[in-house]
Amino acid sequence: MSRGWVAVLALAGCDFVLEGGAIDAPMIDAPMIDAEIDARAPDPCRAVEVNANSAHTCARMETGSLWCWGKNGAGEVGAPVQMSCSDNSGCNPTAELIALSGVTALGLGDQHSCAITGTQTHCWGLNEQHQFGDGGFSVSAPKEVIERAGATAIVGGDRHTCSLHAGGFVRCSGQNALGQVGDGSQIPQPTPVVTVNGGASAIGSGFEHACAISGGFVQCWGSNAGGQIDQGSVIALTPRTIVGFSNATAVTAGYAHTCALLTGGDVRCWGANDLGQLGQGHMNPEPAVVTPTVFGIAEISAGVGHTCARGTGGSVFCWGENYTPTPTLVPLPAPAVSIAVGSYHECFALEDGSVWCRGWNAYGQRGLGNLTGNITDPPTRATLCP
Repeated sequence: MSRGWVAVLALAGCDFVLEGGAIDAPMIDAPMIDAEIDARAPDPCRAVEVNANSAHTCARMETGSLWCWGKNGAGEVGAPVQMSCSDNSGCNPTAELIALSGVTALGLGDQHSCAITGTQTHCWGLNEQHQFGDGGFSVSAPKEVIERAGATAIVGGDRHTCSLHAGGFVRCSGQNALGQVGDGSQIPQPTPVVTVNGGASAIGSGFEHACAISGGFVQCWGSNAGGQIDQGSVIALTPRTIVGFSNATAVTAGYAHTCALLTGGDVRCWGANDLGQLGQGHMNPEPAVVTPTVFGIAEISAGVGHTCARGTGGSVFCWGENYTPTPTLVPLPAPAVSIAVGSYHECFALEDGSVWCRGWNAYGQRGLGNLTGNITDPPTRATLCP
């Protein structure tokens, strides 16, 4: 089967011809950070990972420090509120240095955030459905969650959280009315219960569903109202295996769609396509797993109605809401090393250590120090350090 495709895009005032997927990203006029890394110490202002959900964003720096910004109505930024948003919730449009060190992994939920430091897991923000997994209360600063000690990866949804542990065990807690915890019940779980009993290698979470990869197969559970799990019942109380491929290496989930990254850099997506989030060039329903017209992909991230992918060379493609139904090259000043998609915004950590964001900024989730900007503006640079 041929994967070839040709599209001509007008970006940053130039024409670019794409043939078959990822290409080098175009450069735009922007201040650059010196990318030379010879004989230098770890840089506390050099981002190596970004993570986003709903309307807030965090960036992990080379030294293991953490900066977060955006909506802060429930303490999800992890620092005191800077200003009031238009809906009277808290907003932090300027990035805050969070009181954590040695961060190795991030996982943001709708209004909560979690980070892993060594063998410890810390969470902050909204916890009224026990999404932390500690049975405790909401907090506005990082709090160690003993119940998730030893986690190697963590992901958050609307009101649930799942973490991956040694041996491939997946443990989830929080809201469970739609099976988000995946334990076979619809009872909220205040502390983590085992969802996948070993063998999992990666996890991902959507708004009200979650997924894990085991032996190359993707298994998902929770809400299935948009077909984000499969063509079965609208709720999956336990993990269900997605058919059609068996070589997945990563999985990401949005509001009602899911995408998997396969060995070799191909992508598969399924679920809702009303905004073009499956990357098929149209917004019609798709009854089965489909293949977006990108390949050579190293990372994928899904939002409410759109999806982004990072190529192995650092190019970034997005499709769906506020883009087009066909993968579109995002103009960035340097190759990306990490990407993160929130509900209606996305951020990219670049090879030079800077972070650039695009999309909705009503809560300061682009890290510009203000709440202004058009949702279709090209990526702009977030300010992370004084």
